[in-house]
Amino acid sequence: MRGTRSRISQLKGQFGSFLRCEGGQISIEFAILMPLYAFVLVGSFEFWDAFRSSSQTAKVAYAASDIASRVNTFNDDEAQRIADVVDKMLGVDLDQRRLRISNICFEDNRYAVQWSAPYTTVDVTEPFEPITDDDLLTADGDPLPFLPTMAPQESIILVELIARWRPAFNVGIGAQTWRFELVTRPRFVENSVPYEGVNDTDFCPNAV
Repeated sequence: MRGTRSRISQLKGQFGSFLRCEGGQISIEFAILMPLYAFVLVGSFEFWDAFRSSSQTAKVAYAASDIASRVNTFNDDEAQRIADVVDKMLGVDLDQRRLRISNICFEDNRYAVQWSAPYTTVDVTEPFEPITDDDLLTADGDPLPFLPTMAPQESIILVELIARWRPAFNVGIGAQTWRFELVTRPRFVENSVPYEGVNDTDFCPNAV
């Protein structure tokens, strides 16, 4: 009996020593917290990369809009050159790229499309179609919010750019689609920018 009590007392002492022992504490904490640290680190990188990608796409859209506003006469070659510039400036992590350049006039209190040139990459599942007058209106029949107030016989160049960003690790944020609609006024023409073979006049309807 005395031996049993002595053994029990010894085991209690060893158990108490085990509970008070701090050896390996850092290793255990590291093993527990390391996955959390890794998740936060990778998630932070992806949020930063998404912001970088969105900012880059916006800059490319502004560059395309600025180039388009300086063209006196559009044709297929000129529009393709702008599309090529956009393609080269966008990051390799962006796919489903869609670009559309349109010339819009304002006449008789309505917006009218003079011409519209869409460009896409080969892997696009929902390609752009040329924009129409109805596409410039909301479901309530109001002009789209990004269309500016215009005077009669005035025209604008509308550049639309869409690109899809995909995260590298799929941690914290999923795939995102960036869309930008930019409006500029032609810089070097009196009214409307002509498009060879589509709308050769440099005036809005009824402006002659």
